[in-house]
Amino acid sequence: MLTEERRKEYVKVVKNMAEDGRIALRNVRRDARKAMETAEKAGDISKDDLERAEKELEKLTHDNVEAIDKAFSRKETELLEV
Repeated sequence: MLTEERRKEYVKVVKNMAEDGRIALRNVRRDARKAMETAEKAGDISKDDLERAEKELEKLTHDNVEAIDKAFSRKETELLEV
């Protein structure tokens, strides 16, 4: 059985892991956006395709950040149960 103090320490660890996941997602989004803008400037994709791809990228990023947040909330609840 874990003490309350130990459970709170685990919550901090999980919170840091969730934040690391969010940061990784933002980095992937930044790199993908940069690649898409480069492709548009090179003429490989149209401006409309770029806008569509950026919207889809934002949606995917948002959905995955939401999934990380939900997973963190579930784990936090689980860890803090007595």
